[in-house]
Amino acid sequence: QRIYKYFFPLGNMNLDMMREAAQKFVGDHDYRNFCKMDISGGVTNFKRRISSFIINPLDTGPSSPYQMYEMTISGQAFLWHQVRCMAGILFLIGNNLEKPELIDHMLDVE
Repeated sequence: QRIYKYFFPLGNMNLDMMREAAQKFVGDHDYRNFCKMDISGGVTNFKRRISSFIINPLDTGPSSPYQMYEMTISGQAFLWHQVRCMAGILFLIGNNLEKPELIDHMLDVE
């Protein structure tokens, strides 16, 4: 089991929408659209299992745009830049630039 953490300021992002979208990553999926391709490294299997994806504040102080949050992602293995790419998509969703359904489409590689 590996655990990655990604820290960010909340700003004006929609936290509820980000949390809803993050749950779409949980489970066994082909994450080829959420990584930087490393064909020279011999990676041919892009299927990975994420067991949990949680977004929580770092402290319980008063809410402000500067409040820091953390994404905690647990899984068996990760692809190169996978967590960074997933966080980037969640930031687009949190800023209402994309809908959570985008993740469904990007995970549907067949």
